[in-house]
Amino acid sequence: MPPRRSVHHNDHVSTTSSTDALITERLILRRPRDGDLEGFALLCADPEVMRYIGTGRPLDRGTAERSFAIIQAHWARYGSGLRSAISRDDGEYLGFVGLAVVPARSVAGGETEIGWRLRRAAWGKGYATEGAIAVRDQALGELGLETLVSLIQPGNIASARVAEKIGMRPDGHGRGAHGEAVVVHRLRRDGG
Repeated sequence: MPPRRSVHHNDHVSTTSSTDALITERLILRRPRDGDLEGFALLCADPEVMRYIGTGRPLDRGTAERSFAIIQAHWARYGSGLRSAISRDDGEYLGFVGLAVVPARSVAGGETEIGWRLRRAAWGKGYATEGAIAVRDQALGELGLETLVSLIQPGNIASARVAEKIGMRPDGHGRGAHGEAVVVHRLRRDGG
């Protein structure tokens, strides 16, 4: 494991090992733990949270458990992935922010996606942008990725704004893993 060092970006500080927690001003972004499953299942059961995710329908408990297992398997396979977003203030599970390899059946299949999903109580407070900046900086820095994408369903204005704030721009459209229409937002390390 590489030595820990601090990276400063917009007054947020994070460690830079892909398995270490990324610490921002208000968030701890860490590898998911089994104890996060309950918060994850509640997040995925909220119809408003899931409105622009996949099929647009909430997930039942069994499907949420399988999705959580996929997130954990991604970490085991790639050494990085979607990170649980924990409030530094009170230790509450807020959702997740992180990286995932886009399924081959999707537009941008095989590329690395940066994504975020937060409980409604955390919306509109800048947490998604704060977490995405930390993940973006690590991905394009320490992890050496050249490009990040974010697949955002049309109408999901809030996520499109987060993508824009972290430097992404719309770069085509297509279908997501569940056949849903998505706009591909892309960020290249070289800015091109």
